[in-house]
Amino acid sequence: MVKMTNWQPIFKREISLCEIYIWAQAYVEEMKKMVGWNFKNLLFISEKGVEESFRDIEDLRSFRNFLKHELKTDSEYIVNSGAKIISCLRQWIEIAKNINKKDLKKLDNKKLAGLFDEFCKKQKMFFSIIQFPVYIENSRMVFNKNQILQLKEIGKIRNKAAKKMYFIHNNERNILFSEIAERMNINLKLCFFLLPDEIINFLINNKQVVKQNILQARYDYYVLIVKKEKINLFIGEKAKEIKTQALGDKDSIKSKTIKGKIGNKGKAAGIVKIIIKKAELKKIKKGDIFVSYMTIADFIPYLKKAAAFITDEGGITCHAAIVAREMNKPCIIGTKIATKVLRDGDLVEVDANKGVVKILSK
Repeated sequence: MVKMTNWQPIFKREISLCEIYIWAQAYVEEMKKMVGWNFKNLLFISEKGVEESFRDIEDLRSFRNFLKHELKTDSEYIVNSGAKIISCLRQWIEIAKNINKKDLKKLDNKKLAGLFDEFCKKQKMFFSIIQFPVYIENSRMVFNKNQILQLKEIGKIRNKAAKKMYFIHNNERNILFSEIAERMNINLKLCFFLLPDEIINFLINNKQVVKQNILQARYDYYVLIVKKEKINLFIGEKAKEIKTQALGDKDSIKSKTIKGKIGNKGKAAGIVKIIIKKAELKKIKKGDIFVSYMTIADFIPYLKKAAAFITDEGGITCHAAIVAREMNKPCIIGTKIATKVLRDGDLVEVDANKGVVKILSK
């Protein structure tokens, strides 16, 4: 039985199962080596390639206690984690460059398996540290002036690293998976829903053990849960049953007011456009209110059209807040529920002076 009250929503992304599995491994295995602490329990729920991540509240309390201790004993702890982000990114970039240099078609399956395995290992290292500044910022601790300055600096480092990660995600990763999908004779979209070991097993043993109907079921709906550091994957009705056990029926949140953090001050009113997948960006017209889980580099041309931004996630150093300040547009971040409460066509007022979104009409 998965307890309902344990889980706190963290982020929502259009992301593949293969990468989520690596995230889980990173948080359970690699994070301990990188920062001295790791998650014990994790929950990931995905539908049609859009994944929502949850963290165990007890884990987050444990992290806060760990962080208090580290900051008391090491004044450079925050700065050092920024250095680790840069180091891990550099290692991942080197592997990505290697993929670009090689003609993958000339590699035999075993060499391709080795390249893929190395890519996953460096990705795991990077994933274990890239969100660490976010967890520090959201730990609800009271920081002194020096620590606040360190957090702002590490936030800049993280955002630059995340941007570079995004381009690797769009380029080298796709190059690698395109070659793997061709050799496995499966659709590229479904290839992303293989687990890393399943891909390596095929390349080493030339045996495809996961059928395409299973991969389609994973794309349609899966739950990946980590309990006491053990990773388990569920699909179909079993996955939906576990979601209900974990979260109950939280899809029917009703509210006329949404509150969040101020990303950039200002006021605006307009029609809501919800963006979950990149394919939905074309909905944005001039003067619309851009609502998403978070913003990424691909969103910038459409953010220029919007009158204001609202996000589920984020802190003062997040991408949406930085872009809003650069464009001088009202922005409210960290609402947690905006994409669940609002719908396309809603008329809203965004008061980013107070951090409040009011629904004027539906």
